[in-house]
Amino acid sequence: NEGRNTLHSGDSGSHAALWTLADHGPAHATLMLLMPDGAGGFPGDRQLVATYRLSGDTLHLEITALADAETPMNPAHHGFWNLDGCETWAGHSLQIHADSLLAVDGETLPTGAVTDLTGHPHDFRAPRTIAPGDLPPLDHNFCLAAARRDPAPALVLRGANGIAMHLETGEPGVQVFDAHPIHTGSLPTLHDRPYGAHCGLAIEPQSWPDAPAHPHFPSILLAPGAPYRQVSRFRFTAP
Repeated sequence: NEGRNTLHSGDSGSHAALWTLADHGPAHATLMLLMPDGAGGFPGDRQLVATYRLSGDTLHLEITALADAETPMNPAHHGFWNLDGCETWAGHSLQIHADSLLAVDGETLPTGAVTDLTGHPHDFRAPRTIAPGDLPPLDHNFCLAAARRDPAPALVLRGANGIAMHLETGEPGVQVFDAHPIHTGSLPTLHDRPYGAHCGLAIEPQSWPDAPAHPHFPSILLAPGAPYRQVSRFRFTAP
């Protein structure tokens, strides 16, 4: 759906599907999706389950999956975050616990190079206040680990008002996208106003993208009958 590549599993990906509400309660909702063999061009009948759960100041997200044939599996929650309600993320502070990122080409496809962040304009190992125009375009996977692990601190985003979101994830990467081409025009939005360029930061816990093309990346192949499990936690604090 972007020329020769497939962003977010194309126009038949899980974001474009109608999920079933499998379970819910005062503080949780569990959604299920069955994806038949060949949907999106991927092999295997696949079952995805996503559970969102609130506990105190934390939103927990657990994604599980099963398939009956070997298939690539790399789901990513794709929330856009703006913590002070302004039109852009200008004045937010960003910290990412990663020493490297994946270099990309002109199509935003990983080249295979794992780039050290020392001296890099996207080095966020220490908290940095950011604003549109201060950085080169940001749509990169930050490398948190070499493989899936127990949830660990990954990222802190703090609004100019002091409200902060602390992300913990077991995923080996997190994609951060600056929303520079976004413009919703006359479409209705949650805040009854258009969303324009840099309206929020997309923060996507995931494995490293384009892994099938780069054998030195963590594998995203899911074996038939093997359980897949992804856990992320979004904790919020006030000044």
